[in-house]
Amino acid sequence: MSYKMSIYQYISATPRGKIICTRQVLHLGTRAAVDQAMYRMVKSKVLIRLARGVFIRAGSKIPSAVAIAKAKAKAFGRSLTSHGEALADTMGLATKLFPRPRYANSAGTSSFGSIQGRTFFASKCDRKRHLKETEEGQTIRAFWHLGKAHFQAIARHIPRLLKPDLIEKIALQAAWMPYWMSDEFYELT
Repeated sequence: MSYKMSIYQYISATPRGKIICTRQVLHLGTRAAVDQAMYRMVKSKVLIRLARGVFIRAGSKIPSAVAIAKAKAKAFGRSLTSHGEALADTMGLATKLFPRPRYANSAGTSSFGSIQGRTFFASKCDRKRHLKETEEGQTIRAFWHLGKAHFQAIARHIPRLLKPDLIEKIALQAAWMPYWMSDEFYELT
């Protein structure tokens, strides 16, 4: 069986709506053969190119920018979390906005264009990414992004900004925060 047929069968067996990355089909042929087959499937409208190396079967609903970013990061073995700046913006705390969407990842800073626009990855330390996408993790990353001076300026307003149970959950994550943040939450509990 030819490379093209093997790749086409793999794509055909993939359910509509599921994102397909080039890296998933590299075991079916050489890199050049895979790239050529994917290009031809896009040109013949079998696939829709979402971003470089990221596709979906034609007739599928176009996924969100978040789904595309997660698929691209996963294909390269990266972990991805919301960026502290985007979270601070959601909480109404951000003062300077960078281009959207922006995510923290486990590798270097980069960006890529997709069908949903430009997406930015910023390299962040393991402690920040360890906090996961829980409410307390997102809140800590948002405050951390503000920096020590800005955080300390608004710290007295935390009891009005956050529910008491969230403050307690955040205080339990003290090991993952900078001391200037964990000390403030310790005083609140």
